[in-house]
Amino acid sequence: MVVCDTKVEFWDYPIIRYAYSLGYKIVYDQVETDYNTKGTNNSIKTKIHFLLTGKVSRRAYKWSDGSFVISEALKEQNLKAYPPQKMCILPNSTPILEKTKKQFFSNPPTILYSGTFAKKDGVEYLLKAFLLVQKKGYSCRLIMTGKGQPSDMKVLELVKDNPDVQYKGMVSDRELVETLLNCDILTMTRENSKFSNYGFPFKLSESLATGNPVIATNVSDVGKYVKHMESVYLVQPECVEEIANGIIYYLENPQNALQIGQNGLNVMKKHFSIEGVGKKFIDFLVNI
Repeated sequence: MVVCDTKVEFWDYPIIRYAYSLGYKIVYDQVETDYNTKGTNNSIKTKIHFLLTGKVSRRAYKWSDGSFVISEALKEQNLKAYPPQKMCILPNSTPILEKTKKQFFSNPPTILYSGTFAKKDGVEYLLKAFLLVQKKGYSCRLIMTGKGQPSDMKVLELVKDNPDVQYKGMVSDRELVETLLNCDILTMTRENSKFSNYGFPFKLSESLATGNPVIATNVSDVGKYVKHMESVYLVQPECVEEIANGIIYYLENPQNALQIGQNGLNVMKKHFSIEGVGKKFIDFLVNI
C-alpha cells in the first residue's frame, strides 16, 4: 500500500502509476487542494504550481483505492468526482496540552491569536472586535504570535501603538505551548472562504487541547464537533460584533468560561486525540 500526500507532483505521477500497476493499493491523504490558492497571499508562481499539481492529482485520484479527507466538503467533492472511491474523514490530531486545570483568569485577562496572518485567517475581524471590547470599557490584553507575508502584516496597523497589544512574531514550539496555556481566551477567526470550508483549522484542536475557553468561527466542520456555549463560543465568520460579544461573555463570566474550556478539552480527547485519530487511520487502511 502507498499513502500519498494531497498533491501529486509531475515527477511523482509515473512512480505512483508504476506502483499501481504492480498491484499496490494507492491511498491519498487530502487536505485543502486548489483552494489554498484563494484567500492566501502566495506568489503567482506558487499559485500556478498549486493549480497544475491539482490537475495532476485529480487525474491520479481516478485510479486510487481510497482517500482520507479533512472535511465533509472534500468528501462530497470526491464522491461526485470519483464515485467508487472509499472515503474517510480524518481530522487533525493533537496531544493534550493542559498541565493543570486553570482556576481563574489573569488580571487583566489575556486573549491570544496564534497562527498565520493571511486574509483567510480573519485577523482583521479579531483586531476590530478587540478594539470594540476596549471601547466598551473592558480591561484585557491581546497577544499575537506567528507571521505572514509583508502585505498580510499590514493588518497590525489597526492596533499600532496600542499598549494592550503585544505581537511576539514567530516563537519556538516550547514558548508557543507556554503562551497557549498562560493566555485566558484563545481564538480561531477564519473567514468564510473555500479554503476555510474545504479545510479544517488545526488551531481549533490545538486550542481545545489546553482546556482554555475558545472563540471559534463556524467554518468547515467546526460546528459538527463543538457546540456554542457548551464547548466553545461559536461565532459567524467575518462578524466583528459576534467576536466582541464572545470576548465580553468570557470576561463577564470567567467561571462559565473555564467550564466551557474543560468541555472543549473533552471534545478534543474524543475527536482529535493522537490515539483516536491514529486508530481511525489504521482501521480505514486495514479495511480497504
